[in-house]
Amino acid sequence: QLRRVYGAALPRQTVSCPRVFSLVLRAPAVKMAQTLEGILGEEGLAQIERAGFVEAGFERKLHVCKGFLEELKEFDACRAYDRPMLVIHGDRDDIVLPVDIARFMEMNPLAKLARIHGADHRFKGEGQVAAVVDAARRFLAAS
Repeated sequence: QLRRVYGAALPRQTVSCPRVFSLVLRAPAVKMAQTLEGILGEEGLAQIERAGFVEAGFERKLHVCKGFLEELKEFDACRAYDRPMLVIHGDRDDIVLPVDIARFMEMNPLAKLARIHGADHRFKGEGQVAAVVDAARRFLAAS
């Protein structure tokens, strides 16, 4: 069991919780170990080997330690879950790839996909956060 919860691990953490009826996932990194390794690159991975951690990310940095990366490698979030889900994904996301979202959706027939036009991984464009909130609100109201 993962000790840390991040977007792609959330469905796994909620499977045993009967009070969770549905989930909304925004750009879930369903292949997070590979995604993170790609972001870190050879230099970042080498620093993890040397120092045991690296600071990575965008405006807000994430402290990525070797143990966390190893946990991610052991966990495949791209699997079937028994909860209705809304997966919100930007059509310009270069972190969570469309092929990974497609695989996740194929494995989860209870999931619905909402694509946000023009959005990258962080949904920072004008009106994109509102579009995410609106999609989530509509999904949860119908659930």
